[in-house]
Amino acid sequence: LVAPMAAHAYEDTHEGWYANISGGIAKVDNNIDLLLKNDTGQTLQIHDSKYKTGHRVSGAVGYKTGPFRVEGEISRISAKAKEASATLRDSENNVIEVGKFSADGKNSATAFMANVYYDFDNVAEGITPYVGVGLGAARVQSNLTINDKEGPLRLVDTKDTKLAGQAIAGVRFDVAENIALNADYRYMRTAKTD
Repeated sequence: LVAPMAAHAYEDTHEGWYANISGGIAKVDNNIDLLLKNDTGQTLQIHDSKYKTGHRVSGAVGYKTGPFRVEGEISRISAKAKEASATLRDSENNVIEVGKFSADGKNSATAFMANVYYDFDNVAEGITPYVGVGLGAARVQSNLTINDKEGPLRLVDTKDTKLAGQAIAGVRFDVAENIALNADYRYMRTAKTD
């Protein structure tokens, strides 16, 4: 699962404890590469799954000291399937047919992350760029059905918990004494699911 996003969050901008809530868009990259084989030796490879723009919501509690912040975060990412490609090959691996199909289904993840940030304080009054990294676990759920001319065909229906990591870059804008608005980009990736 890959999930870049732009987020908006409110949090306490002073040293010490803070709370953060955020929401934004999520783009889920191709994450399906499935190979099916029949009794005659033909193989059907499902690949290049594409998803509609999804959403991401999260909440976090953290502690800021100096330029560093450490937080625990819970997030939910979800996107609906749009289409997938399939390649049919014979027993000698020669391509028989390539097709693109509309698809139904969803890819989602609930992630529990420990994040560390570095704030570039005093860059400009009320504006603080930051970078961060996170490590944790994500409960990934994927289901994919392609719509063939002979009817829908359910290909994937999995749930798995995997190691997850994310890279974060953004800017915080102070809007009041104890409130700030964040805009950031997050790139999250999980270990490959079975």
